[in-house]
Amino acid sequence: RDKAVLGNALLTSDEDIESVAKILVDAFATQLKAGDAVAFMGHGNPVSDYDRANASYQKIEKAMKAYAKTTYNNDNVYVGTVDYPAMLVDYVINQLKASTCKTKKIHLHPLMSIAGDHANNDMSSTDTEEDGKKLPLEEQSWRNQIAAQGWTVECHLKGLGDYPAINQLWIKHLKDAIKSAKED
Repeated sequence: RDKAVLGNALLTSDEDIESVAKILVDAFATQLKAGDAVAFMGHGNPVSDYDRANASYQKIEKAMKAYAKTTYNNDNVYVGTVDYPAMLVDYVINQLKASTCKTKKIHLHPLMSIAGDHANNDMSSTDTEEDGKKLPLEEQSWRNQIAAQGWTVECHLKGLGDYPAINQLWIKHLKDAIKSAKED
């Protein structure tokens, strides 16, 4: 009889958080060396039942900052979310305002499996109107809100699934789940 198994989510272990932090920070080596800032947009969740999952965003930001500082002498790396109230775009903007960034350029990148709706609309859209009506700035994309603070914004529409090393982590999780199921 066959069993269905499910591997652990990507950022459930400290080891995965460290690995993903390095993969993503290294993807921006050139920009960090130039003194730019990088912000990653995760999904997050406003419901308190997801506190453990939401905490992974804080953990990965801390890991990214430490690795970027040690490796590129630039810890201007931030993680924000679409739905976790403690880390919305305002959090990223406040961190940027307080930063020691050498330039006024920020790179935005989704911290999601694919660069889908949130990456294309909530993160990188240049739209300022909806149904012929001007949207308040706080309802516009991260790109527009951050640019309104005087930053030059460049969006990178690449999901986590586009990184072979991250796919290998997911495959490892699945193999671990299969192994565990066979042992039961």
